[in-house]
Amino acid sequence: MSVEKETWEFLGLKLEDLEVYRAWLSEPGSSSEALAAHCGLPASTVAESRRRLAGAGLVRRIGPETVPADPATGFGRMATLLRHQLDEVEHQAQLMHHLYAAGRRAVDPRLLFDIVTGSELIVDRLSSLLDATEEDAVFCDAPPYIAGPTRSLSPWERRALERGVQIRVLHGQGAYRDPEHVEALHEGMRLGLRSRVYRNLSLKIAIFDERTAVMPLSLGTDLATMHAVFITHEPFVRALGALFELMWDQGTPSVPDVDDEQADKAQASQIAILRLMASGFSDGAIARQLSISDRTLRRRVLALEEQLGANNRFQLALLASEAGLVHGTDDEWAAHPGDPPPARPRPLASDSGASSRARLAARTVS
Repeated sequence: MSVEKETWEFLGLKLEDLEVYRAWLSEPGSSSEALAAHCGLPASTVAESRRRLAGAGLVRRIGPETVPADPATGFGRMATLLRHQLDEVEHQAQLMHHLYAAGRRAVDPRLLFDIVTGSELIVDRLSSLLDATEEDAVFCDAPPYIAGPTRSLSPWERRALERGVQIRVLHGQGAYRDPEHVEALHEGMRLGLRSRVYRNLSLKIAIFDERTAVMPLSLGTDLATMHAVFITHEPFVRALGALFELMWDQGTPSVPDVDDEQADKAQASQIAILRLMASGFSDGAIARQLSISDRTLRRRVLALEEQLGANNRFQLALLASEAGLVHGTDDEWAAHPGDPPPARPRPLASDSGASSRARLAARTVS
C-alpha cells in the first residue's frame, strides 16, 4: 500500500474520491452519472465517493443542490482537526507514560534501569533515542568517545539539529585538545548546537526530552566491554537534569573560530527573528518567512531569551535593540530575511557579566 493511499484512507477517503473531487471541482454542477463518465468509474462508486467527501466536510449545499466545497476551507478544517487530535494523542501519551512507569516500578524497579554492553549496541540505542527526540537533548561530554574520534557530526546528530531539536553540550577543557573533536563541535555549532565549557568535568551523561538518561558504568577505553545504563525512572532523570542545568549555568560559553564565509546560519536566523519581531510580524508570518515550524520558532525565541537574560519578549526586544541587532541598515537584506545580515558582529570569546548581556546576541548560541 502506497503512503499516499494510507494517508487518505486514514482520513476516511480513498484515492478515487480525490479523482471524483477534482472532476467535480472542474464541473461543480455535474451529476454522479456525468462524473462517472468523466472519471471512467461506475456511477455507484462515484455516489459512494460523494458521500465520503460530504462526510469529510468537502461538500456543501446551495439550496437543493450539492456542490464541492472550497478545498482550502475543507482541507484546512480537516488539518486543524487533525492537529487537535494529534495534540490530544500526545497528551494521552504523556499520561499513559506515567501509568506505564508506575506499573513498571510496581512489578520490578530493576526494569527502570537497562544496562547495555558494547560500544556498537550503546551507539545504536543512543542514535535511536536522538532520532525520537522531539524537543531537546543535553550531554555532558567527556572521553572516552564510544563512536571513536570523528571530524564530522554523526548522521543522527545532524538530523536532530536540522529538524529543530535543541542540543546543548557541556564539555570539559580537555575536549579542546582533540582537533578532530573540535572540528565536529564547530560543525554542530554552525547548525545551532549550543556548547559550554565546564572546568574539571568528570560526569558523562545524556538526557533526551527529560525522559531518558544515559550514563556509562565505566570510563575505561575497552569499547567492547563498555557498559552504559539507560534510565527511565522519572525522579532519577529529573535529578540528573537539575544537575546538568546547574553545571550549564556555571559553564563558560564556547565559540567556534568561524570566518565570515562560514558564518553561522543559526545566528543569521536569530537576527532575522529579532528584526521581524521588531517589525511587527506575527509568529506565523515569521515562521513562514524563515521556512520553519511554529514550534521551532518558539524554541528559538526561548533560546534567545535565555541567551540575553530576558524574562519575556518585551525585555528581549529592548536588549536586542541595545545590542544593535533590531534595526538593519541593508535594504537588500530586509527583503531577504533568511540570508545572513550584513556587518554581523564577530563572536565574543567569553561572557563579561550581566552588564554586557546584550552583546551575547551577536554571538553564536552558546
